Amino acid sequence: MSTTLSPTALYYAADEINKCRVHVYQDLASLPEHVEAVLKATAEGLPASREITDVTSGETIRMTIDPPDCIIVGIASDNESVDINDFPELRNRGLIVSNDASQEQTERILDRQADEMSGLYERQLTDEQLEWIQEYIGSIPVSRYAREDSLGSIENIPGGRPLREQDPVPTHFTEARDDYKRLNKFIESVCLFHYQDRMEIIHDGAPTLLVTPIDVWYGMKVFGEQMIMSALNLREIDLVILELLREEATAMTVSKIQAEVRQRGQGYNITDRDVHSSLKSMKTKAYVDVNQADNPQTWYATGFASVVDHPAGIDYTKLVDRTEEIAHEVLEPEIAEEYIERYCRGEGLIATDPITGEQVNITEDTSFQEALDEAEEEIEDVLNTPLWGTDESADESEGNEDEEVEIPVGDFGTVEGSEAGQGTLM
Repeated sequence: MSTTLSPTALYYAADEINKCRVHVYQDLASLPEHVEAVLKATAEGLPASREITDVTSGETIRMTIDPPDCIIVGIASDNESVDINDFPELRNRGLIVSNDASQEQTERILDRQADEMSGLYERQLTDEQLEWIQEYIGSIPVSRYAREDSLGSIENIPGGRPLREQDPVPTHFTEARDDYKRLNKFIESVCLFHYQDRMEIIHDGAPTLLVTPIDVWYGMKVFGEQMIMSALNLREIDLVILELLREEATAMTVSKIQAEVRQRGQGYNITDRDVHSSLKSMKTKAYVDVNQADNPQTWYATGFASVVDHPAGIDYTKLVDRTEEIAHEVLEPEIAEEYIERYCRGEGLIATDPITGEQVNITEDTSFQEALDEAEEEIEDVLNTPLWGTDESADESEGNEDEEVEIPVGDFGTVEGSEAGQGTLM
């Protein structure tokens, strides 16, 4: 999607745009008013229309850009012209993914570039494998199951009540109301991707594809960790800055935060704009607040993080057992038995790890749990850091019982002493 076309030229291209089911706004450096209108409307699932003059007949016609199946928007973290917080249509309905900004990742990228320049890089797939993948993807019956005007549908037994009872999506922000649907849409896409190995039934007179527990496992494996971080509205750099602010006994300026992050040796060579963007984003979500009376302004962590908790993973044995119970309730007896035998027992629980290629039984696999635990520990280290000082400083405050220490915590009132602000992420 071009952001440089004039309003008229953009709508002249409507027919071509509507042929594409994915709209990509690459590296959004600016957002002209007419492009913003299209983006907001289609993000809401609504068409965007405009009257233009037909160059052939000279008549005025109305051209419409229809909402696609997916919108991808790239925005640089230091972009001062476009703030994702100004577009709730995108932020509340989208998965926010931040790039790995570490020095280690930069080194890996440079190594790959060097190998390609020297002719040392070898593609992992053969031309034949690539051709087979393209043919298979082209054969996926999206129009049969996944469009509003589709003849058929997808029924998501394991992703419904069984997954909800596992409570994988943090619910501290209202975006969670859409996050759970979004997660299950992805799980249904996984099912559709494996349509040749899935079970189709006739439900209410229409073909219906049945989601399996393995589809849930794949969805959480590929999508889950990013979903959790997106639901918490935190990026990698946000965690680094939040940890620093929780460790400090005093509020900090942007310049001080930038210098401290650089000195920590974690490979983040961030600019003051990066810091300010992160702080501004976290302030709208109540993780941090600012002393506006200071010159320059200073920032501090609030008590909000103390109430954040979320489950770390999925017990797939419980999910499979619950799926079997519900299958008996909602499917015809013979269909339920076939579904359970094919997808809830034995070989039906064997999946191929999309990262390592290894065969795993999803009820025995703990790698995703471990990955989530690692991500959780990283956040927990941040949120368990005593607010506004170390344990030693808290001990010193406790040593003077006659002295009351008050620290501002924005909308959460006043916390007496540093221990009141401690919290865990479970």
